Amino acid sequence: MAGAFGGVLAWAISQMDDVLGLHGWQWIFILEGLPTVLLCFVSYVYLPDYPQTARFLSEDERDLAVKRLLIDAGPATETEFSWKQFRDVFKDWKVYMHMMPYILTMTPLYSLALFLPSLVRGFNFDPVTSQLMTAPAYAVACVCTLLAAISSDRRRERGFHYAIPILLGVVGFTLLVVLESHSTSVRYVGLTIAVSGVFSAVPAMVAWISSNFGGHTKRAVATGVIISFGNCGGLISGYVYRDNQFKRGHIICLAMLAAAFLFILLLKFLYIRENRRRKNLSPEEYAKESQGEELCDWHPGFVYIS
Repeated sequence: MAGAFGGVLAWAISQMDDVLGLHGWQWIFILEGLPTVLLCFVSYVYLPDYPQTARFLSEDERDLAVKRLLIDAGPATETEFSWKQFRDVFKDWKVYMHMMPYILTMTPLYSLALFLPSLVRGFNFDPVTSQLMTAPAYAVACVCTLLAAISSDRRRERGFHYAIPILLGVVGFTLLVVLESHSTSVRYVGLTIAVSGVFSAVPAMVAWISSNFGGHTKRAVATGVIISFGNCGGLISGYVYRDNQFKRGHIICLAMLAAAFLFILLLKFLYIRENRRRKNLSPEEYAKESQGEELCDWHPGFVYIS
């Protein structure tokens, strides 16, 4: 939604050229950046650390939130910071398996977020119209994102709800490459498909991470590590579309999404296989694997969401 309104808002603010001696693009940074800075201070004061400290919830609501977290965590019920769990994050193969599709998804996403007006302008629109024409693509992507998130939540499934939007993104970028010399409307449809696919993959992508790491510390650290690594795609994205070489950029994004698609399917397969293995453990094997402290998601009773 921010993307959809951002283009329209940027177009409106750009009309403030020469107001107080500033250019329109300078007003865009000021007026869109100022609320963010102010909300940082509001969030610092009012955003709760845990459900137990959420003042806007009633006592019953806080109890319900805590119970939901305990059910979600399974056998991993530790709530205090643990250095063991911290170290275990970097020994867990799942962390690295999530890192790869994350950065391979975020690089095309950031590329689209940064260069969408330029890509639209490449369809022979003028600069002002290019800003406005980013809104329909983002609006369609918003609807697709909501539908993908609702479906993933109701079916309690992550892998396919991550992979299918990525495949949609592959289709979109393929159309942009193949239909480079076709009409503006056809290429715009391809761009909309690419944007919708990449953005609608995000809910399942992020939820998949937090769903499969148990333990208060391990889940928090693993989520932070994976997201930090994935967001390095923002550094790479600035070099994807260079000197208006749009076809080259489309091919790079296409290759990254195709690789992400394969990683996602592999990770889903590994989760399914491990769940099956744990389900078929004998009582003796289950008891043996249950030994140890702070096993978190390594506990045989923990079930991964695939």
